[in-house]
Order: sequence, then structure tokens, then C-alpha cells
Amino acid sequence: MGFPKNRAEKALVATGDTGVQAASDWILNHVFDHEMDKQVPREFVVYGVPLGKLGMKLNEFWDTSLAQCGRNGAHKSFPHVTLCQFFKCADTHVPALIHCLQMAVDAQKGECPKEIALQPFTSASYMGLFVEEGSCSWFRKVMSQFAIEAAKLPGCKVEPHKKQLHLTMAYQFHGNHQAVLDEMAKKVDCKAQSRWELRLYSRDPRMGKGELYRVLYSHAPRSDDELELNVDDFIMVNPEAASPSVGWVVGLSHETGVTGVCPANYVERCQDERLDIAQIVACHGVERRRIGGGGGDGTPVSDLPL
Repeated sequence: MGFPKNRAEKALVATGDTGVQAASDWILNHVFDHEMDKQVPREFVVYGVPLGKLGMKLNEFWDTSLAQCGRNGAHKSFPHVTLCQFFKCADTHVPALIHCLQMAVDAQKGECPKEIALQPFTSASYMGLFVEEGSCSWFRKVMSQFAIEAAKLPGCKVEPHKKQLHLTMAYQFHGNHQAVLDEMAKKVDCKAQSRWELRLYSRDPRMGKGELYRVLYSHAPRSDDELELNVDDFIMVNPEAASPSVGWVVGLSHETGVTGVCPANYVERCQDERLDIAQIVACHGVERRRIGGGGGDGTPVSDLPL
């Protein structure tokens, strides 16, 4: 079947260029998306993501802190270091954007540190790991080069983070939970064997606003303003949007791109947004660079493509 070029490009970007079938399904699911044909660029961001034993320990901390202390601000995402602000890039330029990031990593590959050094930091309202200056310097060089390359693309402006790079473990938590969270955080060995990946993520700009909910029960619309619900779809609920009646909320479907009202008791706030966000913010087929220490001896791991 044939699709207009703009829809095909948008679908490929939205599905992370994972194949023709995925892109075709996305287009068919979004036939009622009123913004399908609007030239609205997606938003992108680059994260440094820890893997290996360190990644496992951080994931355990995420799970345990959620189970014992409930949700805090860190549970809106997954363990990562944010390397730049969200920026926009037109769908047609995304392949070139991916190439820009690959070029930036290649240019600094020879200066890659043997390990990404981290320093624990705790205050009354925040817990995390700060990236030490030597490792920060390498990340910043890569992102500065990426910003230079990306600036050659029309309308694309990357702003690398200039403040201290850090991996947030907990914030916006209740004061009574500080001691418990602090004890959990101390069990995370920031010197554990680790590998790191630079990941380019994208999102529909509409999905960056509001609160994320998961659909529990299907719902067939009975009027034009109602939103069709499919089990396990994700709904971005705008808490400021006025609902026509009590017990209903206004939401945007990730699956279809359609906005409408739906029963509030048919959806639930995601209890573990790490996985939910990972599905919504699609990871592109950019070559993943493993930049941290690979083996127990701290030697660098060679670059591995997806």
C-alpha cells in the first residue's frame, strides 16, 4: 500500500525506524489523529544510560524505593544522565540527525575514559550520583560536537547541559522517607562494573505534558467527544483540562493520537513509569556506543551496533 511521504516519514520516526510493518500499523492506528498531517516536529533528547552491574543495582533501587516508600519524582523516568535539553528536528532530517550523533561519538572516541566516575550526593530533598569532572568533560565534548553537527540541519538547535551532570535517584519524596531512601541509596555501589550507552530518544511533543496513565478496561465511545480505550494503551491526561462531567478525564491516546474524554476509573496512574516512558519515547536506531568500563579491569568495551 502507498502512503503520503510526510506520513511515512512521521511513522518511521515515531516507531524508531523498526520496520515497514510497524510504521504501517502506526499510520493505520492514527487515521483519526487530527495532527497527522501537521508539520509539527518531534522532540528529541540524548541520555547517557548505565548498564552492567551498576544498571542492575540502580533498577533494583528504583523498584525497592517504589515498593517501600511510594512514588517520587525519579519514578517518572528510568536511570539516566540527561546530556541536553529537549530539542526539535523535522521528520525528514532525522536520519541525518542520527548520523550527527554517530559522528560526534566517533570524533571523541579516542579520548573516552576507561570508566565513568560517579560521586554520591544526598540532601534533604534530593539523592543522586554526580558525574565527576573528568567524565563530565568527555560527555560535554561529545555533546558540543553533536550540537555543531546538528546545527547544520534546518531548524535544529541542540543545547548541551552546562550544569553538573548527574543521575537522579530520588526527589520530591516525603520527608519521613528520607532515612529509608538514604539507606537504600548507600547500597548502590557507584563503582560497580558498568557499561554506558548514548541513546537518542524522541517523543510526540503532546506526550510531554500531563500525567501518564495506563488503560485498565476497554471503552467504546458513545459520543463524538469520548475517547476509545484499548487495554494497555497509554493515556496522557491533562490535569488542567476541564472535564464535561465528574468522574471523567481528558486524555491523549499514545496508540491513536486522538484526544477525548474517558472514564477516570478505566485508567490508572502508572505505578512504574520507567517502562512506560521507554515505550512512549521511542529509541532510534542510532548506533549505541558503550563508553564505560567493560570488564572487571576497567578496559573500554568496543563499540557495538544495534
